[in-house]
Amino acid sequence: MYTNIPVQHAIELMKELVMEYSNVLPNADFIIDLLELVLENSLMEFHGEYFQQIFGIIMGTNVAPILANLYLAKLEKILTEKTKNDPQMIWPILFRRYIDDGFGITKGSRTNVEYWISEFNKLVDSINIDKFKYGPRVEFMDLVIYKGNRFYNKGFFDIKIYQKKQNLYAYIPQKSNHRRHTIKNYVLNELKRYIKYNSENSFF
Repeated sequence: MYTNIPVQHAIELMKELVMEYSNVLPNADFIIDLLELVLENSLMEFHGEYFQQIFGIIMGTNVAPILANLYLAKLEKILTEKTKNDPQMIWPILFRRYIDDGFGITKGSRTNVEYWISEFNKLVDSINIDKFKYGPRVEFMDLVIYKGNRFYNKGFFDIKIYQKKQNLYAYIPQKSNHRRHTIKNYVLNELKRYIKYNSENSFF
């Protein structure tokens, strides 16, 4: 995600954003100066030679997650403007995103969702939604969100923990030099997670 964001376009959108909130950001110009300094000087050293990344946000910089979130929020705002003049563009009744993972609930059909995605993919050449799932059961982050019995009785979605097929459960081994309480807390907190994020007891 980070390395696909065009730096100059990101800077332009961030300038627009800070100007929108200039009344509460008295140092808006300074923020942009710092942002340009970081994004336009992405240097790395390899075997005694220095290289400059010429496209995308450099991985590892603290500004990358914040900028990616703000950048996508600006793209979403551009897309919402399109819905005003395009009846085929149906905005989800609920849309949540964590950096580059999104979840939405829509009254539209699959065709509407695919159209929404195609219009989003036209905004920036290097930013594309390339994977999506539509239906009564979807995976989002570490959750499966689905229509269970509660949905048809009370209108509530159910959730359960999502484990990727390639998950190796590769926790820190007990022979590690970590303190004993750290090792135990991995197990305890994983159990708490299963209790909290499984709405049906059978899945816990």
